[in-house]
Amino acid sequence: AGLFIETEAKLYSDTLNTQGGWNGPRTFRLVEKRIESELVKSLVFEASDQGDIAPYQPGQYLGIKLDIPNHPHQEIRQYSLSQRPSSKRYQISVKREIEGVPGIVSNYLHDGLRLGEEVELLPPAGDFFFVDRQRPVVLISAGVGLTPMMSILDTLLAELYPHAIHFIHACENAHQHSFKEKLAHAQEQTNCDVDIWYKSGESADEHCHHGLLDLTAIKDRLPLNTADFYLCGPVPFMQFAKQQLTTLGVHAEHIYYEVFGPHEIF
Repeated sequence: AGLFIETEAKLYSDTLNTQGGWNGPRTFRLVEKRIESELVKSLVFEASDQGDIAPYQPGQYLGIKLDIPNHPHQEIRQYSLSQRPSSKRYQISVKREIEGVPGIVSNYLHDGLRLGEEVELLPPAGDFFFVDRQRPVVLISAGVGLTPMMSILDTLLAELYPHAIHFIHACENAHQHSFKEKLAHAQEQTNCDVDIWYKSGESADEHCHHGLLDLTAIKDRLPLNTADFYLCGPVPFMQFAKQQLTTLGVHAEHIYYEVFGPHEIF
């Protein structure tokens, strides 16, 4: 625990010393809200002081502090940044939590927070991010775990990354397929391949598959021996995906992962 606290503190210290960096909470204004799928909305924030904001590595997250009306406690959450770095804006994409006890924060961000209203944000941080090793890149995610992958993908496409990019995502159905238009545009790029798995419902086209993630179905298109693999999603999915990769011969040192929830090694 001490090691993680020390690492986090260094990340915030490094951010403070960059252009647009700061320490502690800073006030931001909501300037855009966009529906990405049935359960996911993107929220875009600009600094209330109109100043520059700290850069970040694609894959990192930021913290948000909220005082929710009629709620007795201040809430703090961390959400992955879901687009390439910008000097003026941060974008997070939030899944509405509806199972069991509805998520207080996610539902407030979806329905309660209005354009022009302010929140406090903490600087970007996190040790899961893209590292350019000049190798093909395979991004594998499930559910809202695609948010850091979208930041990585957006960055790679904007920078005309010269190696092959494969974006692989699993979700419940077409209604929960977030960033559908952006991914369709990515598929049109010559070096980018997109495959989507729907657990239920019909598949839309040749790049959409039915059922659970099955990497053996596309193994002939994957650079198994030369790529870096980035994984993000719930723990059972991560275990499932990693097992498939190792069975296909991918070495563990080329697999990097982020678990949404308590961090585990598997």
